[in-house]
Amino acid sequence: MGFGYSSGALLGAWFGVYVWWAHKIPFIAAIEKQDLWLSPAVILTIGSIMTFISLLYSPETKHLQLDEVGVGQPASAREDAPQQKPAMARLRSR
Repeated sequence: MGFGYSSGALLGAWFGVYVWWAHKIPFIAAIEKQDLWLSPAVILTIGSIMTFISLLYSPETKHLQLDEVGVGQPASAREDAPQQKPAMARLRSR
């Protein structure tokens, strides 16, 4: 449990190294020249693809329809949501 939750921070801490590594790829270096603008975009794109794939195939969300998450129960109806009056009702009660 400990490594699984902290691995995201450990992997993300090396972002600068990943960008430097991506800049060493010949076709990226030819496009970028001395400015590092494409390398971060490449690394962020790879990271977002990995995140989306892990979201689709992880055991917690494998059989979950992502477009139906939260449908039928608004956020204010959840048990842990604070119960507040609407803004106009709070103003009238003063």
